[in-house]
Amino acid sequence: MKKNITINLFGTLYAIDEDACALLEQYLSNMKSYFGKREGGDEIADDIEHRVAEIFADLRAQGVEAISIEHVQDVISRIGNPEEMDDEAGASSETDNGSEEGAPNETPHDAQDGNCHKGKSWFSGRRLYRDTDDQLIGGVMSGICKYFGFEDPLPWRIVMVLLAIFSFSTMAVVYIILWLLVPAARTAEERLKMRGRPVNPQTLNEELMKGTRRAKEYVSSPAFQSRAHGCLGAVVGLIAVCIKFGLLFVVAAALIVIICLTCILGYGTFAAFETLVGSGLMDYELVSCLQYNPALVWEFWAMAILALILIGIVLFALLRWILRGQNAQPLRRGTVVTLVSIALIAAAALFSLAVVSRIQYEIAEDAVERIQATRNGVYICQGDRDLLASQGWSLPVYTNVNEGGFIVERCHSFTTDGTESYFKFKRIDDGQPMKVRAERAVDYPAGRYRLEAVAFSQGSGTYIYALAAGDTILQAVPMDDIDGRGTMKNMSLEEARATQIYDDSMSVETFEKVRGRAKGWSYVRTPSFYHAGGPLRYGITNDSGFTHAVGTVVNKIGLKEIYVVSDSTPALNVPATADTLSH
Repeated sequence: MKKNITINLFGTLYAIDEDACALLEQYLSNMKSYFGKREGGDEIADDIEHRVAEIFADLRAQGVEAISIEHVQDVISRIGNPEEMDDEAGASSETDNGSEEGAPNETPHDAQDGNCHKGKSWFSGRRLYRDTDDQLIGGVMSGICKYFGFEDPLPWRIVMVLLAIFSFSTMAVVYIILWLLVPAARTAEERLKMRGRPVNPQTLNEELMKGTRRAKEYVSSPAFQSRAHGCLGAVVGLIAVCIKFGLLFVVAAALIVIICLTCILGYGTFAAFETLVGSGLMDYELVSCLQYNPALVWEFWAMAILALILIGIVLFALLRWILRGQNAQPLRRGTVVTLVSIALIAAAALFSLAVVSRIQYEIAEDAVERIQATRNGVYICQGDRDLLASQGWSLPVYTNVNEGGFIVERCHSFTTDGTESYFKFKRIDDGQPMKVRAERAVDYPAGRYRLEAVAFSQGSGTYIYALAAGDTILQAVPMDDIDGRGTMKNMSLEEARATQIYDDSMSVETFEKVRGRAKGWSYVRTPSFYHAGGPLRYGITNDSGFTHAVGTVVNKIGLKEIYVVSDSTPALNVPATADTLSH
């Protein structure tokens, strides 16, 4: 249903559709504006309006009750080009002026032509306007495009977006300034000047008709129909715009990150990776892995190039989707197929190369860590080696032990509800014996001492020892649960209170609660020995060459604590130095 209004043309009333009336008013306004600048132009404009009234009268006589936009378009085409009347008037006027001034005659068409010709520059017939018919935000880039003679504004918009990103929004401010200062091309005459076309009745009518066709196509388009749903459509449209520009920001940020990483990789490749470690741009472990396996460097280069290609295609597609105008031409089918194929190949190659590089990096990482954590041919993982060093422990003997290099384990505490650390040594090759000696040296004053330890041994032949006054003091570590005796699980509360492990004030309830956790562990106590003062060396070992004792094959050794206890005081007292393993 269309809205009709009534107009008066020279005393006669006509019913006309609202859109048809708008087109007629714009047409008559264009004619008056054009001919009003010339002598006798008002009469020509009145003649055109009389001609329109005559055609409307004929339509009424034919039974047309309301003038539609199609009727107005037909009227405009039937009137023809009033420029002929203008040419006659203009020619006589210029002839008179030429005879008076002695100047050569110049045709109106040449005077009105906005294209470059002799004596005029390219921009003499052009004006800079904002193109509101092909706008995304304010029509600035589309207007600049038309001013310089290009039809597709998409490349200009892409350039502006990239400049806005890389200039940290400086170009965005410039865009806003242009939006405020440059006027919009709202009339047919302004749109013609924006394109540099001659302004005459024929071009005015053509531009007017073209604008009408664009308006009809837009009104019937899905975009307009979706907007016609009211507030809900506006909200959905706003959310869609936010999503579009959010995706654009993410993709652009990813592109910037890839470019920065590529620059860092390039500097490291052609200069030195070590300098990047000192500046904090690269991790020391990463540089060590790249130096261990140089193939990773070129794999990273390939991934960077593939990522740039993939993100570039995605960014191009996203920009074209967001920034395309109403008149933008779609890409050719071959171009679309080519870009999609390149993107898929790049994505597949990037994923495959990332998986391969990850595997090779992990291999290099393990190899570098093993190299860095190997001392005197013995590999212990760096964290456990640091723990040994921090607590003063050394491993003079370490053969066929702990394949993964991990010697620190955790278990439930025997006295609290928490967990505690302990050293564990496990045989690797079942066909070869395991030999271990873990030792530390701590200064003690001269006096008599004994060792108290919590340890376990799967197999006989493990001893705790002390080297004092030229003697080796040994005490065997019982095998796990041997005969059900000698283990901490079978201790009574009185026996537990007499050791350095349990507090002498521990209640029966607490002792019963934590005693079950000590299964497999043994409490070991050496005989009293004399120490002359200075460093006291002590530890645990199953090295028969050191103990001169023969035992069975030992598969596993655990050491939780070794206490050095002064023998001149009761065993319940806290020793001068208590050696407790902890992380």
